[in-house]
Amino acid sequence: MMSNNYIQGNKTTIIHSLLYCVTVLIIILIMPIAATTARAQTGVVQGVALDSDTKEPLIWANVFVSGEDPVGTTTDLYGRFSLEVPAGKIQLSVSYTGYYTRDYGLEIAAGDTLNLDTVYLTPSVSAINGCVFLGYSIANQRHLHTEDLQELPAVYDDPGRALALTAGVLNTNDQTNLISVRGNNPNGLKWYLEGVEIPNPN
Repeated sequence: MMSNNYIQGNKTTIIHSLLYCVTVLIIILIMPIAATTARAQTGVVQGVALDSDTKEPLIWANVFVSGEDPVGTTTDLYGRFSLEVPAGKIQLSVSYTGYYTRDYGLEIAAGDTLNLDTVYLTPSVSAINGCVFLGYSIANQRHLHTEDLQELPAVYDDPGRALALTAGVLNTNDQTNLISVRGNNPNGLKWYLEGVEIPNPN
């Protein structure tokens, strides 16, 4: 015959197992309800951000709600956005670099979807249409005479080597007369002989 202690121990184990199963079952049933309740505290704002002049979509424009629980997103390749926001009164902003920010004071009910349709952003005054780079230089001339070439060391009557000995001039290739003056392109130099422009004297 089984002892009373053994039966009591089995009853306790069975009761603990049943309590554990009931607890797990309650948690599994409550989780979807809690998620639905949390989702019911929010709404969705949708729209499309476009350039007011060209009507082109603004890709990766910022859409955000400021406040205690800030949330945000960016527009897609077509300028569309969909943002889950807290229910109630919100301040929604749509911004893009080079454009004025558009602000909306909205009120959205829990579980609702509010469609703003099209949000047109206007280019700001400081928008850049393009850049133009202008380069200016002051032409410096260096005169070399036959006597100068004979007095300079190891130039062998080579005008390129002679100029490479002056400040700010670098010989870019020892096999040719390509020289760089203060880091500029060797092809931008002009050579003159007796006042007449000549090709690089290699």
